[in-house]
Amino acid sequence: VDYTIDMVPKQKTVTIKSDPPGAEIVVEGAQAKPGPQGATAELIFPPVDDRGTLKTYKIKATRKTADAEWYPAELPLAWDDGKSEYTIKLREVLSQASPAMAFNFVRDKGEWLGKLETARTISMKFVTEVDGDQPQEIVKLNKGETIGALSVSPDGQNLVYSVVSGDEANPSSQMYRTRADGSSGPTALSDGRSIDLTPAYTAAGDWIVFASNRAGKKFSIWSIASDGTGGVRRLTTGDTNDIWPSVDAEAKPRLFYQAHIDTRSDTRLYMSQIGTSLQTDLTRLGGIMPRVSPKNDAVTYVLVNEKTGKRDIYRVSDRGGVAENLTNGSSDNTDPNWNFSGNQIVFSSDRGSDTEDKRANFDIYILELNGSQQPRRLTSNGSVDDMPTFDPAGDAIFFRSNRGGTWGIWKLRTK
Repeated sequence: VDYTIDMVPKQKTVTIKSDPPGAEIVVEGAQAKPGPQGATAELIFPPVDDRGTLKTYKIKATRKTADAEWYPAELPLAWDDGKSEYTIKLREVLSQASPAMAFNFVRDKGEWLGKLETARTISMKFVTEVDGDQPQEIVKLNKGETIGALSVSPDGQNLVYSVVSGDEANPSSQMYRTRADGSSGPTALSDGRSIDLTPAYTAAGDWIVFASNRAGKKFSIWSIASDGTGGVRRLTTGDTNDIWPSVDAEAKPRLFYQAHIDTRSDTRLYMSQIGTSLQTDLTRLGGIMPRVSPKNDAVTYVLVNEKTGKRDIYRVSDRGGVAENLTNGSSDNTDPNWNFSGNQIVFSSDRGSDTEDKRANFDIYILELNGSQQPRRLTSNGSVDDMPTFDPAGDAIFFRSNRGGTWGIWKLRTK
């Protein structure tokens, strides 16, 4: 038996291709020579121990273009009996940064001020769902614009929404109306001279209620005919900032809204009979984004946990009182909206994870209100999907999303 150990260094020329082609190939810190058939390098494989084991090189491939980027990939390159050709497969980065603008109310020296703020969100380059039915794009905005809020008419024919744009020095939020099937372009409902926020159809569908600073420094609730004709009627007055209006289907309609009061650091939920100055403070701890049930007997809203910063969705009687937490948990839950039968809510939550890189991101969920089921997940694209609202027929939802890299409104079947 020959026990001789070969301690002679080996040498070979290697060609390293990438899939897709065009990646930069680096061999232990030194760039390989690019060429039409791939990158090439002259490598020497000396023994690294007394058993004659030959050196193994670390190959790294990176690729980035003006339109796309791929995750770096590594390949151990050994002597391999003189093998000379290798391929490194790269995985494209399908997520991208997408700015989101929102008009938020912040405390400043004991006063609530509305400010346009920009946040960094993640979107996916592809617009399809990972599985299930595929959504239809109804509204697509330009870069630099964000959907602020949306609402569908009770007959399911039209959508009203706000578009936020500009910057902190020159903020803009303007309302538009469009056909819910995507068959028409948008029609402006406001002239852009004021900040118009959170539009919503009334239960009867003949009016749109919204928040606006058109009467001065503070925001109050206003209404406009759903076809955009006629004048604009002011529904709340006083020294508060009032947003997120919702109107019930009572014979004498009631207005539910979120109020920012300078003397308080929390936000309040008020109910008032339209046409009167009477107000009911609905909850002990306050809340945001109230939405009244089609049955006129309950209101959903969102409350922030001061310790965790997470949000949960609550339900309280339309007359106020003790509230019930509908989404107990460690996730962030927001944007509740009722179906037109009053037995389900649709909402957005980050309780799920993206299939691309396992990060938490906002998707749409449906919750049955009989208490016997967990929420059912509706979207799984990996982008931000939020602000859902039911189609009146009950078999689809409209929602806001930044999928594809720009903000828009999408429609997805639920059955």
